[in-house]
Amino acid sequence: MRWLAGLSGSLRVAVGMGCVLAAATGGAETLGADTLSADALSADTLSADTPVAGALGGPGTADTTVVLAPDSLPHATFAPGADPIAAAWGQALSAPPKRHSPEDRPWGVLRPWLRTNTTPSRTVFEKFPGNPVLPLGSKGSLDAGHAEYPSVVHVGDLLWMFYSAFGVHHRWEIAAAVSPDGVRWTKLGVVFSPDTTAAAWDSTTIAFPSVIYSTEAPPAERFCMWYAGKHGGRYEGIGLATSPDGRHWRREGQVLALGEHGEWDGTEIADPSVIAVPGGYRMYYCGSPDANRLYRVGVALSSDGRDWTKVSDNPVYAPETGLYTVDVISYDNGTPHDNGTPHDKGAPHDNEDSGFVLFVSSPNPHNEFEVHAVYSDDGLRFDNSARRLVLAPAGDNTWDHAVVYGMDVVPYGEQLYMWFNGLYTHVMTTRGGQVGLARSTYSKLGRLLDRP
Repeated sequence: MRWLAGLSGSLRVAVGMGCVLAAATGGAETLGADTLSADALSADTLSADTPVAGALGGPGTADTTVVLAPDSLPHATFAPGADPIAAAWGQALSAPPKRHSPEDRPWGVLRPWLRTNTTPSRTVFEKFPGNPVLPLGSKGSLDAGHAEYPSVVHVGDLLWMFYSAFGVHHRWEIAAAVSPDGVRWTKLGVVFSPDTTAAAWDSTTIAFPSVIYSTEAPPAERFCMWYAGKHGGRYEGIGLATSPDGRHWRREGQVLALGEHGEWDGTEIADPSVIAVPGGYRMYYCGSPDANRLYRVGVALSSDGRDWTKVSDNPVYAPETGLYTVDVISYDNGTPHDNGTPHDKGAPHDNEDSGFVLFVSSPNPHNEFEVHAVYSDDGLRFDNSARRLVLAPAGDNTWDHAVVYGMDVVPYGEQLYMWFNGLYTHVMTTRGGQVGLARSTYSKLGRLLDRP
């Protein structure tokens, strides 16, 4: 049996899946911005310190908005049979080992009580030798504190990453970066910020983007982003924003709310992972019934991406240990896409062998967060006893020593690429998560999950 995965997740991809999100008003409004030519501003000079795409889509934003001309961005060719990610990986294997900055280790050396990880380092996903591929910005930048929860989509001849940034603005915002090969990333700055209107449900924080890109969607809605927001101490809703270009975003409002008091998702909901399925969309999301910040996983269904209905059997995955972040891919017993480009995370074929793989970050007995995978035929019932370890913390006194989380798994031919977050310690510090890259194959994951 061969595995066919479609894209979804904490940065998700649905190339060729219609977003079916045409607004009643006739589409998103295009916000004004100054456009610079390739000669005026080179993408190679950009960093997190450059406000390339200011906070768009909400009132009260103060950033200067700059839109790059298309020919000023890096380019790569995702030609049939070519895999720029694999090529970059091969080059890294022949390069000298990457030296890690002392800032990757908040205390410089391990404290005696900070346990050295003993989880087997050999897991199904192999880590890129040059990690992290998206490090934190420099002091005073837009993502100096955190660069987390990546969502990666394939747009033309580039990969786009949307991620949660925390830095000089002292608030969580959505930033973007582009890459020709998934390894070398050019940061474009913040593209979507909290709605600072006092009564707004997302007035203080927006994070956990889940993005789908479709060339079949209306031009104003080629990018669709679901995200978590809050105006108090906890995430209390999932919102939707749409964009024609990944830089200018229009708020479409809150689309999923907290459950009733006492329900499994009555206190907090976060980290949506949206995939396209036959007849519409499926959202996997994290929820909590109390002050415990570790989550369970629920599912909501929608025909258009705006109106969502929670399934009656929620939560669909509720391990006793709890979990933190979630991602999902769908697959079927067919021939994997072989066109040499990243492909859909969603919409499995209608046959009896279709299924879903849920990826979750959850703690081991030593409070080190690991990434596990669990399979389900229908994506509505996941057996925790069947979960398997697929990515572990490094345990080597480097950037992902103790925690891995925030994963986004992107199928690419037979390969599975995972962009993920790593932390040196599970203890909160001023230096947060960075983005790394790992890879595996359908066949390796299938064997691990006992799929033929």
